[in-house]
Amino acid sequence: KVSKMPSPEKDILDEEQIRKFIEANPKGSMRYVMFSLFFYLGARRGEFLAITWDCINWKEQTIRIAKQMIVHGGFQVTNELKSSNSYRDCYLEDWVVDMLRGYKEREGNPETAYLFHSKKDPKGRMPMSFNDFLCIWNKTERDAGLPHTTPHGARHRKATELAMLCRNEEEVKASAEFLGHSPRMMMDVYVHTSSQSIKKLMERKSTCTPK
Repeated sequence: KVSKMPSPEKDILDEEQIRKFIEANPKGSMRYVMFSLFFYLGARRGEFLAITWDCINWKEQTIRIAKQMIVHGGFQVTNELKSSNSYRDCYLEDWVVDMLRGYKEREGNPETAYLFHSKKDPKGRMPMSFNDFLCIWNKTERDAGLPHTTPHGARHRKATELAMLCRNEEEVKASAEFLGHSPRMMMDVYVHTSSQSIKKLMERKSTCTPK
């Protein structure tokens, strides 16, 4: 069995690059909200494009990932998720909730509408296509003057970010559930170290130095 190799660190945007990426779009626009949420969730692209307004629990501040978009017979259709681990409720911080509330008020679409829909259907009945999402992604990279990456790099980035915050096994498990993976899968496949990772670890506790 051939193990899946992680992408090189250079294919993953850092925090400052992500900020530039998001801010390359007008604040409050669909693209601004879309990429803010995409980097926040670290979800697979198919899961992300399948999100509808009724997936959001405003009271609990969670967003339910329970379906995905796939291409079948040349058409983009909704399908069940790839594994039981993939079904999850992702916690939303206050700023994310506020951003989504404002976006929903501007959109004015029904609960069954897709958050990010085809430009041909402003009512949100048709989801944004994989190709349209990728075209917008590539254009935003160029507008922001950033190196070329793939949308899946946002998932790797989120996994690495969460892993660096974890202090115990319970937090690793919670982070894996947020991404829809087992803890082992998250640490072995999706987490990447960086030049800053070891620095932060070394600073957490002083090491023994020679006299």
